[in-house]
Amino acid sequence: RLMRMMGERATASAGGVVAHHQAPLGAVMRELRAAESRAKNAGGRDAFSLTVVKRSGGALTVTAKWGEPVALLDDLRRWLGQDGVSRRAVYNSLDWLKDLPQDDPALLASLLGYQLQRQAQGDAKDQASAMAQRLAALTFDDQLRPTPGAREPRLDWLAHFMGVAEFLARETRSAD
Repeated sequence: RLMRMMGERATASAGGVVAHHQAPLGAVMRELRAAESRAKNAGGRDAFSLTVVKRSGGALTVTAKWGEPVALLDDLRRWLGQDGVSRRAVYNSLDWLKDLPQDDPALLASLLGYQLQRQAQGDAKDQASAMAQRLAALTFDDQLRPTPGAREPRLDWLAHFMGVAEFLARETRSAD
């Protein structure tokens, strides 16, 4: 049967969880339901929420609208997975990120570009500045991010975003 939306545009909100294979299934399912709820509520509908449950017990969560955030997450994951890029690119950035002002996109792009370039070689080094510009633009773009009042501060969001991309990039390196 074809169900029509009565002229309204259909949206899709989704939650996802990446967890260690030995993580308790009940806990993973709770995280999955929470991720779905975040996508619908904190994401403002038509959004996704991805949670990475680390083996050590910590968790990283990213919630955003579909579109550029998904593309950038995948591009950052690929960039971090290149042979010429050190994982320290994210770790070093996260270390000083917490000390930056929450309202200066130009400073964020500049410092992030510097840090990413320091940890890259070859073609990846040439791509670092553009990656930093995209990350800074997304961090300060309210249209692509969850609704105001329902999210963590911008730089905390960016830290989780970069942490998730770094985590997902790990498999890329070991697959070769």
